[in-house]
Amino acid sequence: GMGSGDPAERRSLAEWQDAWAAAHPPKAGLIYQLNDLLRRGVPPMHRRQIWMEITRADAAQRLYPSAGSVAAGGDQRAAISFYRALVDNGRPYRNDAMWQLSEDLVAAASWERPTHHAVMDRHFKRLKRAQDICIALIAFSKDYDDAQPAAPGVANYRDAGEKASSIAYCESLLVVAFFLIVAQSPAEADQDSNPQKTQVELDTEEVRAFWILYALAGAPGRQPYRDYYGVPLGGVGAYGKEHQICDRRGAMDDLLRLNFCISRFEPDLWVHLNSLGFQLSSVFYGAFMRLFAFTLPVASLFRFWDLLFANACRTDLPAHKPPRHGLLDLAFAGLQQCKEQLLQCQSAMEAHHCLMTFFESIYDPTQLVEWIAAAEYFLWDDVKHRVAETAGISPIHQMDYERAVRHWERYFGMFRAQNAVVYELTRSTDLHGAGAPVIGGMANTNNNPLLNQSSPFADSRVTTRAVMKIINAMQYQFSAEHVARGDFGFMIRQMPAKLLEVGPDEGQSTMTQVWSMFSMFQEKLSEQYLETQVRPRAVGVQAPPNSVPEPLHMETVSFAQHIKKCVGDAWTAHAQRIFDLFSSTLGERRMSLNEFFLALICCSKGTVSEKALALFQVFAYVHDEHHTPHITPLSHAAGTIIERNEGKNQQDEGQLLKAPDDKDVKQMALHFRVYVFAGGASGTN
Repeated sequence: GMGSGDPAERRSLAEWQDAWAAAHPPKAGLIYQLNDLLRRGVPPMHRRQIWMEITRADAAQRLYPSAGSVAAGGDQRAAISFYRALVDNGRPYRNDAMWQLSEDLVAAASWERPTHHAVMDRHFKRLKRAQDICIALIAFSKDYDDAQPAAPGVANYRDAGEKASSIAYCESLLVVAFFLIVAQSPAEADQDSNPQKTQVELDTEEVRAFWILYALAGAPGRQPYRDYYGVPLGGVGAYGKEHQICDRRGAMDDLLRLNFCISRFEPDLWVHLNSLGFQLSSVFYGAFMRLFAFTLPVASLFRFWDLLFANACRTDLPAHKPPRHGLLDLAFAGLQQCKEQLLQCQSAMEAHHCLMTFFESIYDPTQLVEWIAAAEYFLWDDVKHRVAETAGISPIHQMDYERAVRHWERYFGMFRAQNAVVYELTRSTDLHGAGAPVIGGMANTNNNPLLNQSSPFADSRVTTRAVMKIINAMQYQFSAEHVARGDFGFMIRQMPAKLLEVGPDEGQSTMTQVWSMFSMFQEKLSEQYLETQVRPRAVGVQAPPNSVPEPLHMETVSFAQHIKKCVGDAWTAHAQRIFDLFSSTLGERRMSLNEFFLALICCSKGTVSEKALALFQVFAYVHDEHHTPHITPLSHAAGTIIERNEGKNQQDEGQLLKAPDDKDVKQMALHFRVYVFAGGASGTN
């Protein structure tokens, strides 16, 4: 920081930037000089402190009185004690985030090829430290109540006020934490190869990574990556209070912006990629979520993060310039640089390989920064954009994005209503409450051993395994009652025509762009008089061969009866609402059970692999075996996770009463033994 020698009076780089922006007039020259220095690159030995300042992580740390400080002259022992208390408190957790972290660590072991035992040992040590950072974030984000108060001496994110957000763990968080540790350990001072490094220094590096991640996603303030790694904000919509179970909208929002940048400024490339069936998300969703880690070489990645972190938390950005524009700038620059090669690609896989090869071969950080700066100026800081901003007009690609968001919001109204009721089912109901039996079977506890309260599977939470037992029980009921099956296997909600019309204009002249802007402005005015929420048209989809179609007729009363047989009274109050939201309104009023099952599985408490296997069990069908190898070979980590989850499913199947398969019936025989009382002696007939 700059300022006097007293650490309490020093200002961080972000605070100086805020002061220059708030001056009258703003000191634009000093702001430009600071950003130019950051663009030229932060020296590796100073990144640990510079990143703490430009991300405002030091300010976030000061919001918690017992958190100490890792800045020069700060209370580092208090900071380490604060962090270690979170790790020790979170390690015994057995929630879904911790299970997902354990699964991700299995896959993370393959990030480094086992060429030498010393290399793998160093890799595993870094993974262990990245795991501790994620555990601390999970523990820090835990919601406590009066029934389950926080442990003494363990801080919580709510201690900083209502504007603070918790962190929702995902694999990308583990990746970013891993590279934040690597960034603080240059080659000449590697934490594993340098025996002179103390444990305090190693812990301090983890503390910095912890606060940088929290400052970007959850600390009060800008929260530029809350849509990536944080818990979404709730709101009040047309269907009442909206509760979002999870949200990764940030990356999809940025992909939508990138799509319109390409369609506006590179229309021929946009048309060609779409004709190949290439989706931008196949490359850039993962790249955005991991902040281009594992996409760029390490040296270029850290140079890119110098720019990304500096711009993300700036308070003086124009209204039309998103805080995560660095991700868009790099993606747009890469597409422009690869344009000639992409236009020659003949398949989506070839285009994917072309882009990944380009990004992985950017070994010159200076060239990378030049491409990003050129793309940033072209998309956001061009003279015509500044002139339009003075008139209150956004760049045309920004107007395209805003127009699409309005149509998507109306289309998503139906799904938000479904999310609201699924939220109540999976987060706010107890499957053992309200007199509900243990899930997985019929309501009569005397006839179904699965309803035994002593069963190890008597979990009151709506887990993925619990949902599968509900689905199996309902399918068993339909088979036992000989419910008629139709031809449909699923139901889709059609997209509105406005979203299907998205694409580049026929011409790219100035007059064409002016007319396009006028048309969008006129459309925006007319939309004010339209209905805010439009229920999309539901269309049934034919069931695949050798699969089990949905019931032909499913009425409200029969659906409520089946729900009651499976879960007792736990979901009875929601039965009518579930039927209304997961049924079609055109023609026959038919409910799609598979759509409801899909929502339950995706929103249940479980890991990604558990949900993937559950979806496979619901939607898989019998087909002739083929021996064509998949383009993505099965990894050892995936095989290990599948074996573990399949073992659990087989244990659950052992608890279910079900009829034998047709092929097994001919190999089975019934043996009767009858006991009678005759003449005071027992006999056998």
